[in-house]
Amino acid sequence: MKMRQLRIHNYRSIKDLTIQVPDMLVLVGPNNSGKSNILRAIEFGLSASAKPNPEDFFSFRSEDELWVEMTFDRLTEQEESTFREYLSDDKKIRIQKIAKLGEDGKIEIEYKGHVQKSDH
Repeated sequence: MKMRQLRIHNYRSIKDLTIQVPDMLVLVGPNNSGKSNILRAIEFGLSASAKPNPEDFFSFRSEDELWVEMTFDRLTEQEESTFREYLSDDKKIRIQKIAKLGEDGKIEIEYKGHVQKSDH
């Protein structure tokens, strides 16, 4: 499968960012411009074991939640079968990994797959 869109919210230096991902994407910029934070956000979104630290939450946020959302296409037949509940009409899936920072400093992780609504 191929990532087509990346959305990042309240992660490190990134308040809100949406990137349309072409077949080849190159991140270029000066030091401390956020390139590594984009890569860390992708790692957080894709890794079941990746858990942010309290300092990973955007400093000037208005809420104690960060998330990374990824949209994929070009699924194999097996992937389409496995994720059929989440497959959109245009054969894409969208997943979101959310981290919530509690008042006690504990972080809760939640996953969301966007489910297609049935016409039935």
